[in-house]
Amino acid sequence: GELSGQQPIAAQWSFDGNLSDTAPGGMGDVLTPTGDAEYALGIVGQAVRITADGLQRLRAPDSDDLDLADNWTLEAFVWPDADNAGEWDRFWTKWGDGGEQWHTSFRSTGAIDVENGLDLFINGGDNIINSNTTAEVPLETWSHVAFVGDSAGGTITAWLNGVQVGSTAYQTIDPGDGAMNFGNFESPGNELQYSGLIDEAIIHAVARDE
Repeated sequence: GELSGQQPIAAQWSFDGNLSDTAPGGMGDVLTPTGDAEYALGIVGQAVRITADGLQRLRAPDSDDLDLADNWTLEAFVWPDADNAGEWDRFWTKWGDGGEQWHTSFRSTGAIDVENGLDLFINGGDNIINSNTTAEVPLETWSHVAFVGDSAGGTITAWLNGVQVGSTAYQTIDPGDGAMNFGNFESPGNELQYSGLIDEAIIHAVARDE
């Protein structure tokens, strides 16, 4: 079943000059920066800027809000900068920092069919949505990205600007003790670093539609 007492919006970060979790009824998953927090004009108010040589990552310790329920949605607006090109750029993870539950990135991998595609790993190493099967997240412009777990529909899907660009069979994401990170789960930053702006990042405990 759903996690006990879970709100429809489990966690939300608007990045309006702060790193607070503003989800009503949530667990207050405040982000801790590695480097100095930096903000810029966002989609709604301000956005946070992450770079390898500035604010490298944002981290929240493990909480039930960050373990994805039976049905879930991860969504955010992103503006990847010119440096966000490479094999992969870790965008939003609950991984590598005490556990390995879920790992999203923008990735160019192997026989590259898609540059900077949407990529999702779950449960310690299962690459259930590979970037080569999705669509390019463009650089230096705003895009809306989302991953959706729909237990009733039997799918986990990837979305770019309201269009479904990837799909796979549903699997449960096992809860664990890992911390959640934006930008990277390692510090100092490395070549696997997301670089750019993030705004209005939300974890839903429901499967949202397009």
